Amino acid sequence: YVARLPVHCHAGIDIVGTGMALNNEFFEPESGSVPQEREQEAQETEPISAQAAMRLNALQEIPNVPKAPRPPQPQTETPQIPTSQKKETPAPAPEPDAEKISLNDPSIKPLRTFKSDAEEAVRYQNVSAVDIAVAEQKKRERSTPINYENEKKSSPGLFIAGAIILILVLAGGWYFWFSSSQTKESAPVSRTTVETIIPYSKGSTVTLDSGSDPLSLISAKLAVSNAGLGNVFALIPVTDSASTEQAPVLDILKETHVPDRLRRSLGQKYMLGTYTYDDNGPFLILKNTFFQNAYAGMLEWEKDLRNDLLSLIHVSHPNETAIEANTDQFEDLVVSNIDARVLKNAQGEIILAYAFADKDTIVITTNTNALKYILDRLLTVRTIQ
Repeated sequence: YVARLPVHCHAGIDIVGTGMALNNEFFEPESGSVPQEREQEAQETEPISAQAAMRLNALQEIPNVPKAPRPPQPQTETPQIPTSQKKETPAPAPEPDAEKISLNDPSIKPLRTFKSDAEEAVRYQNVSAVDIAVAEQKKRERSTPINYENEKKSSPGLFIAGAIILILVLAGGWYFWFSSSQTKESAPVSRTTVETIIPYSKGSTVTLDSGSDPLSLISAKLAVSNAGLGNVFALIPVTDSASTEQAPVLDILKETHVPDRLRRSLGQKYMLGTYTYDDNGPFLILKNTFFQNAYAGMLEWEKDLRNDLLSLIHVSHPNETAIEANTDQFEDLVVSNIDARVLKNAQGEIILAYAFADKDTIVITTNTNALKYILDRLLTVRTIQ
């Protein structure tokens, strides 16, 4: 049974669900007629469709059927959990949905550019494009321009030239210092105008006595000289104490057996001194004007060279004695890439050595250390000149 349902319908609305269960709230009329209030409300409503009217009539003709009681529902008791034992599980944070993010999202602000700022100024601030251009031009005029200087590239030629000039300056300074260090300490040397063949560290003069052997006086002076290890001591022979010039070379060798061909080829310039290495090594440097006669004269002088220069030999080898002429045998030896002639004593020690440094220079010493040093110095002086 379906209770009668008063329905207020509007035009165009279909009523469905005629078999639906009705609650006890609906009004159940005592008779089959519709109450006056309902009729009046129905009359006041708008006309309904024919199908809706037919369904309404069918519902009104259904007799009043009592409502069947609802069977009792079993009640289940829900266990009560103490409040202290309840744990609140935090709700997971919602993950952002990448698909919902749109480029047109108004919350995302667009990138500001000069163009966008200019458009907004023109649109909302009553500023024209000409005003913006003028303001930008004034800003550029106020700003200080930056001048970029071209980086100057250093030329390798200038660097090489500077290095060469620096080397020359250092070499000239060293040579000036070395030349100035060759001081002439002795007063007599300072008043002479003699230019020595090689530089020296210390020097002195000796006055030759006409009644004595010049080489003996010279040897005695050289024996007490001391210029220091690796240095040269120069001795300047003079004819008298007031003289400012060096005595002639033939006055030095007047007591020797120098061959005539060698005498005629000797020049006026010469040098006497010692080179200190392990001991004082006396030396005699001669200048010649004719190489062929000088070379042949030195070979001829070898037979008397030991006895003639024995006083100089005693400076380095005091135990050496004179021997008979034509008994010494000189040997060939290369010193500083130059052919030399040397004389050895009975113990095999070199007591005399001589060599031609060049075609114009003869060097005579009492050991090879002094000979090597003088040859090297002569080469250095010749290179500088």
